[in-house]
Amino acid sequence: MNGRKIAYFMHVPWNWIKQRPHFFAEHLTKKFHLEVFRLRYYGKKKLAQNAGNIMQHNIWRLPSNRFGIIRFINNWLIRIQVKDAFENFDIIWVTTPAFFPYLTKTVKQKAIVYDCMDDILAFSAIANNRSMYNQYFLYEKELVSLASTVICSSEYLKAKLVERYSIGNADHIHVVNNGINIYQPQETMVLPASLTEAYNSQAKILTYIGTISDWFDFELVLQVLEQHSELLVYLFGPAEVKIPQHTRLKHFGPIDHKSVFGIMEKAEVLIMPFIVNDLIKSVNPVKAYEYIFSNKIVLLNAYGETQKFGEFVYLFDSREVFKEYVSSYIKGKLAPKRTIQECHDFALQHTWDKRAERLYKILDGKLHD
Repeated sequence: MNGRKIAYFMHVPWNWIKQRPHFFAEHLTKKFHLEVFRLRYYGKKKLAQNAGNIMQHNIWRLPSNRFGIIRFINNWLIRIQVKDAFENFDIIWVTTPAFFPYLTKTVKQKAIVYDCMDDILAFSAIANNRSMYNQYFLYEKELVSLASTVICSSEYLKAKLVERYSIGNADHIHVVNNGINIYQPQETMVLPASLTEAYNSQAKILTYIGTISDWFDFELVLQVLEQHSELLVYLFGPAEVKIPQHTRLKHFGPIDHKSVFGIMEKAEVLIMPFIVNDLIKSVNPVKAYEYIFSNKIVLLNAYGETQKFGEFVYLFDSREVFKEYVSSYIKGKLAPKRTIQECHDFALQHTWDKRAERLYKILDGKLHD
């Protein structure tokens, strides 16, 4: 194990749907002594039993952090809680600019890594609140300048940071895409009988797996449901918005990450019907790698980060093209684009293990983009 110690500030709850911060933390513990510092969240239920022996510290704060006075108080409370904890860590790892005001002068002199996984200024809660937007703009600008290493999840996101903050020398900014975690058969979870029964239906089914938020194109989904009376749409994942009511649109709620492959095995068509806004353009979609591994019919929005998947998936750049693909599926005229072996070979080149190898080289100063 590397002698360096990482204080890993993570904005996603450990028992939230498993994603990039979880996988990076698990891999970094193989090379470094790592401890997770996570914010106390309110109103979010435990969604998964994410295993691991990583030491974790819960940081308490007041609810309703969206209000300016509450944010001011929380910044003070959190700085008190983490001040002493920083002294014994060599690397301070942060996953959002929201952590910037908690960093003390002493901490700012240490090696700071900023893992920029999303365009935070494009989230509606921030983009639509001028005060929050200005505050987060300054936080991220300072963080990108202060950090010894910035890691972006996509090339688009790196370009966005460089342009937004007029960065002349971007040698410290690297791209590490998202990836796939391929579980061994004994690690996967057996699907409940109700799910197995749901997929035994003679109906045609479109399946979506992932977070459901305001960029999900419900209007498109409802349109294809109205066009095809034999069609069902199944949604799996936490919902951050209200899901429209429709007798053939079924939301099964959040699932454990180890159930994802079991669901994909049952599915015929896997979809990603997003509204391609500035937030989505910066996303290197994890579900693309998982969908491809499944060797099913895959329908993805066409934008810069998904073009690389074109050999394996059906890309659509309009609602009409999506509808045409669905109609072809209904008629039995759509099939997976590649063989199982080709899909598996592709996925194996894009695992979180592969991403971790690149991460280690960046942290060891052995990689120069």
